[in-house]
Amino acid sequence: MRSEGINPNKYTYASAIDACAMAAPNIGAESAAEMVESLLAAMRRDDITASQIHYNSLLKGCALAAKRGDSAAVDVAYRTLRNMRIYKVMSLSPPHSPVFYFQPASA
Repeated sequence: MRSEGINPNKYTYASAIDACAMAAPNIGAESAAEMVESLLAAMRRDDITASQIHYNSLLKGCALAAKRGDSAAVDVAYRTLRNMRIYKVMSLSPPHSPVFYFQPASA
């Protein structure tokens, strides 16, 4: 893109990240995460703020990889959530806490 004078934006990065993340079941969560983390670093260099959409693509890829038995997928998902917090993409305070989304079934 850049060789053609076109700079990527948050949407092109989101598409590229999603493509890498969706490859996780085939190439492994760790390999997919390396590609996604490289794209996220490029976003920071380009002064583009990553959103939950960008990170959620990788989490979705981890879930798919875990379903296929990738034991590293849980570690990659945890690292992704930690990075979301470090880069202030999400807060674990209410109402965004996952605890609020998983209510026990009533008896």
